[in-house]
Amino acid sequence: MEKKTEISILIPERLDQLPENLQHWIYNFAGYLGILLDRILPDQTRISIEKELLKIDDNKMVVLLLSHDFIAKNDLIKEIQKISDQDNKRMAASGIRIPRIFKVCILPLATEQQPEFLRDYIDYQVCPAGMKIEDISFATGMKSTIWSVLVDLAYDISGSVMNMMDIKLGKQKGHRGPTIYLAETNPGQKENRDALRRELIQFGYHVVPYKPLSGDATKIEKSINDLLHEASFAIHIVGNEYGDPLPGSKYSLVELQLRLSSIVEDSSVQKGNFQRVIWFPPDLKPSDVKQQLFIENLIRQEETMQIAEIVQTPLELLKSIVRRRISKKDEESEKMGKVSLPEKPFIYLIHEKKYEKEIEPVLSWFRKQKIDIIWTGMVTSAENLVQLHRHYLANCSGVLIHYSGDNVPWISSKLKDLLKAPGFGRKHPIKAMAVMVQNGDKFAPPISGLDIISIPKGTKAVNFDNFLEKINQ
Repeated sequence: MEKKTEISILIPERLDQLPENLQHWIYNFAGYLGILLDRILPDQTRISIEKELLKIDDNKMVVLLLSHDFIAKNDLIKEIQKISDQDNKRMAASGIRIPRIFKVCILPLATEQQPEFLRDYIDYQVCPAGMKIEDISFATGMKSTIWSVLVDLAYDISGSVMNMMDIKLGKQKGHRGPTIYLAETNPGQKENRDALRRELIQFGYHVVPYKPLSGDATKIEKSINDLLHEASFAIHIVGNEYGDPLPGSKYSLVELQLRLSSIVEDSSVQKGNFQRVIWFPPDLKPSDVKQQLFIENLIRQEETMQIAEIVQTPLELLKSIVRRRISKKDEESEKMGKVSLPEKPFIYLIHEKKYEKEIEPVLSWFRKQKIDIIWTGMVTSAENLVQLHRHYLANCSGVLIHYSGDNVPWISSKLKDLLKAPGFGRKHPIKAMAVMVQNGDKFAPPISGLDIISIPKGTKAVNFDNFLEKINQ
């Protein structure tokens, strides 16, 4: 007998007791959902339309056509809660969340109006305010809202079905593809986030958060941290609005997620198992001064390599960038371990790109001494700049930093990186560290063992004998 995936679509009344046009809509909904699931899942799907749960088992997926009338059916709600309890027990035992309840809101229905146990499941909103569900046509084309919701629903159901299959076969992983943290964003970017989420899921990635984050700052922060530690990649979408500060916090949800993912990235750099991308839409126009300052700060942090790459492209190009970055992640990590380094001890010279001419006398001096030197300007790929910077810090014998004297955030980040070098994979202390600056007497060394080398502006006569002596010790 051919195996089938059981899907129950629950409605508050018997189908033949509903208005004829609503009956027609539900038949279409069930039919199109079945077609999509049959294209995605390896096994055929059997969909039934029921006003009560005829059988509760570990395999059945349940789609609720949620409305105020539905919520008023106490006996039905109690039966659904049994499935939720089963989901929670499985999660407590395995640590894997595999939802089997899917809420399709056929009327605008706020989360607060739903039974508490249902609030942990994602909402699929198919009916805009001011419209009736039976007026939502499936004949408006695949790019319409109803079809977008159907596709999202079908892929989410198939994800749960396939994860259940994996567990039954003894594959405890529970998720087939890499986990991506797709950060929550402001309402103005929700459509872009939904489109990106849809495509990532279709390509086999496990996307979190599964449902909108809610609660006070402490609860939300714990949820974000838990999900970030599951993920190997994070995508942040920054729009025109900063957003309201979370209850109990001075940060908006967008900024809090960025701060927490930055901490995770810093803590995992040695393994290279976490990457981030921050996306600005092409038409980005900050709505107020606060958001303008927030965006400018992100740009400064990228320039000083404190954060991952900022991408400002059309959404379709972002999708391609993300897929390429994720698919090449393991390959790039492997290649990073094979980067060609000088056989002899080498110096790593760090400088701002715009000061490449000023470092030429420095390069010339070390070449005359037949000392290998690697400098920032050698890295031509912005995509690999952060990884190579950390790789060189982990392997060099000495570090020279050329500082112009007018970019405090930049020099601060570079000095912090010196302290982080063990986390980048460095096994022994750096033998020599120095900052070259025009007014050396005005720059106090903030790190023990850091030398200050004063080089007057325009001078071509440089000498690093003392620095080199430390290297040779």
